[in-house]
Amino acid sequence: MRNYRRERQTDRYAMAVSWLEERYRKGVERDYSRPDLYAVQNWIISAQGQMISGVTDCFTKNYASIMEGAYRDDLFAGTDVELLMDALGDIAYRYAFCTRPILKLEIAAQTIFNFLLEQFVNAVIPYDTDLPMTQVQKKLVSLISDNYKKIYSSVPGKEGGGEALPETAFGD
Repeated sequence: MRNYRRERQTDRYAMAVSWLEERYRKGVERDYSRPDLYAVQNWIISAQGQMISGVTDCFTKNYASIMEGAYRDDLFAGTDVELLMDALGDIAYRYAFCTRPILKLEIAAQTIFNFLLEQFVNAVIPYDTDLPMTQVQKKLVSLISDNYKKIYSSVPGKEGGGEALPETAFGD
C-alpha cells in the first residue's frame, strides 16, 4: 500500500478497534441478535461518510485542474482516507476478486456475454434487409428497444436517414 507508515498507524488502528468495540457493546446493550453485525454496519456507514468527505475536499481543492483535464490522481490522493481506500482495495483484491468462486463467476459471465453478442450480431445482420431471418433472429431483434431501432433507422444511408458522418468521426 502506497501510504502505509507503520509508525502512524498504531493510533489509528487502536481508534478503529476501540470504535468497533464500543459499537459492539451498544449492540449487546440494545439486545441485538447480532451485535457484531451492528458494529460492522455502523463502521461501514462511518467509513462511507469519511470517504465522501475526503473526495469532496479533494475535488474542491483541485477543481480548476480537474475542469482543465490536468488532474491525474484519484480523488482520494492526499486525503485522510487515502490509506483506508488503499487498504480496502488491497483486501478486496486479495480476498474477494481472486477467490475461486469469483473467478468462476467471471468466466461464466464472459461466456454468456460472448454467446449473447454472437446471437444478437447474427440476428441484426439480416435485419432491415432482403436477407431471410430465422424465428430466433426475429425474436432476438424483438428484444431490442424500439428506441435503439429508431436510432438505427436514422443512420446515414438508410431510407430517411441523416447526413453521412465524416470518416474522422470514427477515430481513424
